[in-house]
Amino acid sequence: MRHSLANGRSTTTCPSGGNCVIAKSSRGRCQQCRYKKCLEVGMSLKDMDTQGELDISNIPCRVCGGRSSGFHFGALTCEGCKVSKLA
Repeated sequence: MRHSLANGRSTTTCPSGGNCVIAKSSRGRCQQCRYKKCLEVGMSLKDMDTQGELDISNIPCRVCGGRSSGFHFGALTCEGCKVSKLA
């Protein structure tokens, strides 16, 4: 993701015409579709920290839109949404 964004483009082509399903088990199969999904969910270079790792606090909570703190059941959420959904 970091290298593709720095270059401003995806360097691979999709063998399935850009319609791959990106899931945890299949995300490494098609780099172009994975890059496209990263852009669709709003990832950008500003989301990376100084070591090139993803800074999840810059990506909004999928439930309320607040500042996210981690993944909960596969969705990036804030602490408030993690706790309130468990109660």
